[in-house]
Amino acid sequence: MKHLLTVFFIFSLILPAQAQDMCNQFFPFEHFKSMTFKSYDSRDRYEGSQTWEVIELKEEDGAKIAVVNLLVVDADGEELVLNEFTARCEGGTYYLSMEAAHLSQFSENIMEDIDIEIRGDDISLPNQISEGTNLPDASMDLTFKGMITINANMQITNRTVDERTTVSIPVGDIDAWKISYDTQVRVGITVRGSVVDYVAEKYGTVRTESYNRRGRLQSYSVLAEAVSW
Repeated sequence: MKHLLTVFFIFSLILPAQAQDMCNQFFPFEHFKSMTFKSYDSRDRYEGSQTWEVIELKEEDGAKIAVVNLLVVDADGEELVLNEFTARCEGGTYYLSMEAAHLSQFSENIMEDIDIEIRGDDISLPNQISEGTNLPDASMDLTFKGMITINANMQITNRTVDERTTVSIPVGDIDAWKISYDTQVRVGITVRGSVVDYVAEKYGTVRTESYNRRGRLQSYSVLAEAVSW
């Protein structure tokens, strides 16, 4: 369950600059070759880091596509995930497919002799948002195949742009949009909670906060380093 929630957190982290020729102002891959995020629990204890690095940036059929390596390590520096995903910007909208992370490629990091099948929607973020904007929901289904088969599902609902605010993070004070949504993870039992993302022009997501169903902070992640092209 811990590793599965880590996978879900990665998606929220990845999901979410300003020239006129930019497809989407929140698409960070054109501006930064790599970004590192550090994660903490509700008591500010360090839990690990997530680093993505662009290995290819290209255009296909009018869409801008970033092929990205993702490295996730725990608090002791042990590698949990090394994987590749693809993000795209098309028609003024930033898309991240839940299938793009290719979970089957790092199933051995979750459990030996387990294969993972994943199906899901694209998580999308349009170029222009304002307070009160409602964003599309998304869902993801996973099947873990080993000695036994385990089915899992995640629902992301009620995505709303709440307000414009300033976020203080290691890379500086950044103006960002606060976007909140509800989550429901079902793996035998159902776990409900909510997430708040702070999304900034040029940077994409700069801070993510995860809350339980009672509204208590469980963990958070902040942008700690950004390397420009």
